[in-house]
Amino acid sequence: MKKNIYLALAIINGIVLYAFFVPWSNVHGFDVALMLQEIMATSLSTAIFLDAILVSVVFVIWVFLEQSRVKVPYFWIPIVTIPLVGIAFAFPLYLYLRERCTEVAEKME
Repeated sequence: MKKNIYLALAIINGIVLYAFFVPWSNVHGFDVALMLQEIMATSLSTAIFLDAILVSVVFVIWVFLEQSRVKVPYFWIPIVTIPLVGIAFAFPLYLYLRERCTEVAEKME
């Protein structure tokens, strides 16, 4: 049950993030320079961007440290999705994979 909540959150978060990104990219294309210029346009948007970057770094470190304790298959997929979708998608996706892995381990005991 818990794993399904994590998966639903990942899907919802991915949809919400792309609901903002796709219209922007339809107007501007994939212009990384303009994207960074708009992100850094105000101190508030810069702070939110840096917060996402810092959380992403902590998340990646945690995933690798956690991997020594819980061998989550495909643990690298959420890491790859951070720049493609965002940390709001990657984190619940990892929790889904981790929960699925622990469920399988509990059934084997």
